[in-house]
Amino acid sequence: MNDSRWTAQPAGHPWNGMPWYSLEPRGIPMLEENILLPAKCLGTASGRCAKDFRSVRDVARLRFDEGLGHRPWDFKAVEIRVAPPGRGRFRSFLIDFGKTVVGSLGLEISGAKGGEILDALHVETIDEATLTPHFEPDKHCRMAFGHRLICRAGEQTHVFYHTFGFRYMVLTLRDSAGSLTVRPYLRTTVYPLEQHGAFHNSDAALEKIWETCAWTQRVCSLDAYVDTPWREQAQWWGDARVQAKNTFFYSGDTRLFRRGIAQIAAQTLPNGLTYGHAPTVAHGCILPDFTLIWLITLWDYSWQTGSPEPFLAHQETIRGALKYFEEMTNPQTGLVGCDKRYWLFLDWTGIFKDGYSTVYNLWLLVALEKLVPLFRTTGKPAEARRLAAWAARLRKSLGALARKDGLLCDGLTFDGKPVATTSIHSQTLAILAGFQPEHNAARIAKILLPFIRRETTPEISPSCYWITYVFEVLTAAGHGAEVVDFIREKWTPMAAHGTTWEVFAPRVGDESFSHAWSAHPLYHLMQVVGGIRQNAAGWKEIVFQPHFIGEEADVTVPTPLGNIRSVWKREDGGIKVSLSLPEGISAAVLLPGLKSRKVRNNFSWVLDNTSKPLSG
Repeated sequence: MNDSRWTAQPAGHPWNGMPWYSLEPRGIPMLEENILLPAKCLGTASGRCAKDFRSVRDVARLRFDEGLGHRPWDFKAVEIRVAPPGRGRFRSFLIDFGKTVVGSLGLEISGAKGGEILDALHVETIDEATLTPHFEPDKHCRMAFGHRLICRAGEQTHVFYHTFGFRYMVLTLRDSAGSLTVRPYLRTTVYPLEQHGAFHNSDAALEKIWETCAWTQRVCSLDAYVDTPWREQAQWWGDARVQAKNTFFYSGDTRLFRRGIAQIAAQTLPNGLTYGHAPTVAHGCILPDFTLIWLITLWDYSWQTGSPEPFLAHQETIRGALKYFEEMTNPQTGLVGCDKRYWLFLDWTGIFKDGYSTVYNLWLLVALEKLVPLFRTTGKPAEARRLAAWAARLRKSLGALARKDGLLCDGLTFDGKPVATTSIHSQTLAILAGFQPEHNAARIAKILLPFIRRETTPEISPSCYWITYVFEVLTAAGHGAEVVDFIREKWTPMAAHGTTWEVFAPRVGDESFSHAWSAHPLYHLMQVVGGIRQNAAGWKEIVFQPHFIGEEADVTVPTPLGNIRSVWKREDGGIKVSLSLPEGISAAVLLPGLKSRKVRNNFSWVLDNTSKPLSG
């Protein structure tokens, strides 16, 4: 129905709120709403309700105070007939949805006399030995994801408004003198990502990891990219950069990414910095390095699609952000220092931040040099020259951080003294920024490879989010097989759970077990095993260099020009390799024993086990 009445300005608005002052097209599809049923009921419990249970406001804390342990009860949870717990008592059920889901809880109820109370508590993980949900209401984020329904008489259905991400639910019936039949379900609220990419490999562990990453990205894609559907559901922009690439390889859809770029651009400080996530009222979440990431994502969008449209649309925000970094550059060192008014994130690790951080300044260098071609190709040569000159000065200033062995120290203190550490982060970003590339081999051999081979355990190690950049560098340098070996070890426990984690060993009930910033093996596996790496804007050229891990693989990568498919299989003493390219895409083929060549359309080769081409 075409009804324009909903666009009218409201006659009033809630206290301390602001009415909308502009409307715009949604820009993304409506969310996907499907009905999901629980997998099974794992346990049951009963007891006396805590004091003031009828009037309590925090129903999650109430259930925690009553004790959350359950007795085993293996039962399919499509329909639960609840025996009457009695007045002032409760009976609860521990329900498993099988994997992390996100949406609105629905309850269909039969047999209600009126006045019965149904409470729900949602959690990510449980202690399987005691069937106790991991719920820590006093941890720093004070999660308390609960619902309460007070029944009327007769049959009824209620769908709660809030969307929660969870795997396990404690459903508690209180104060009932009669039996009740409850049919719980979930109405999903996820972005409708259509799958066009695929990953198949004879190594079942790698396939499971890929599927886990894909599912994690699905449940972290709502009206915006969110860090996790479980905790704050916030569009952190460092996370979003990784999630966008996951989405490109899984679906090819760029609309959620484009919408996020606009949302970050729309909320800035007077000095030009963007917020770490948006839309937001969290004024403590201003991360200058995430402003740099936002600038880089303008290039990411152009690289994926071939279009500079967001870059052109957000010129005011771009110039405001660049002005901040110009003003914060120390004229003596030529470097940007930590601004203690804000949160310099960089990564969840002990990397040096309190001074002139190498990682921070390398991100600035990357941002400047990504913007230069965008200014140049959109008819702004003066701006391109200005940023190129700035980048050249910054490169020269970064020279003060380089040691004689080619490694970069992690920064300078505010009084100009080099710090002693040479972190993985600094060496990785130096390679990505093309800084003194003659030292790349030393950085990889001395720092990156010993870490990825688990020969060293540095105190300053990249998180399972930031390590995506290490994987990127090592894959491009020909160490893809070692990247996959690391992924197999570190992500197999995540695959067993069903979603990827916030950190490699999360604290239960506190840190997230559903975090798409660590779902990047989705595309790394496709790049390494399928051998498909983008090499030009809009995917007009790729590098084709598969690593033959396992017995066979079949990988499809969606692009704006169509799907690329890489297939290889070991057979009859050799390896049969084929590559299918859509019109408009060329491939630089780098196969072992085969002279480098460029191809278009469909080609196949047979390599022997000593990597010499038998035919092509």
